[in-house]
This record gives sequence, structure tokens and C-alpha cells, in this order.
Amino acid sequence: MTQLAGADALAALDPVFAQLAVGAGENLWGLTHLTMREKAFVCLTSDLCHPHLDLPLTMHVQMALANGVEPEAIRELYRHLAPYVGYPVVVSAFQRLRELGLPGHRTPIPSRRCR
Repeated sequence: MTQLAGADALAALDPVFAQLAVGAGENLWGLTHLTMREKAFVCLTSDLCHPHLDLPLTMHVQMALANGVEPEAIRELYRHLAPYVGYPVVVSAFQRLRELGLPGHRTPIPSRRCR
């Protein structure tokens, strides 16, 4: 199995905890009813629900990208979550994505008419 994203960073913090976390991750990621993309979205969503915008978000973004999730899909997920987790959390998450070097917004902004 491929090493989980961030395993080395966890081991540097606490090797025993890292072993527990990596073992749990390997078991969870080995389940078959969700696709790797769906599992990535679950992890990215959980980061904003708590919010965990430091090492956990970094690990989950790296993992999502490694599993074929496009940066714009992560941005769209965060936009969708904003009303549920709070706009300030999503602003912080977008700042974190920029710090991680993800490319900026690339899809056209839909035009809206006010009536």
C-alpha cells in the first residue's frame, strides 16, 4: 500500500500516535464502497467542520491531489460547504490552499441577475 500523505510529519510529532493513525487510515482507505475521490472529499469536509486547517488539511489536500482530485474540485467543495461550516472558516481554508501553492480559481464566474 502507498504511504499515507503526512505519515512522516505525524511520526515526527509522535511515532506511537503516527502508527495508530496510519493503521486506522490504511484500514479505512481499504474499504471498497466509496471511491478514492469520495473518501478524499469526506476528509476535506471534516477538516472544515472542526476546523483543522493546519497539518490535517495539508495532509488531506495532498492525499486528494494524489488521488486525482483537481484543485478546482476542492475549491468547489469548499464553496458548497460555506453555508454549512461558516464563511469565515472557508475564507481561512482558501488562504491555506494559497499557502499550499494550489492554483487559483480557473472556472468562469456565473453571471447572476438581481431582480
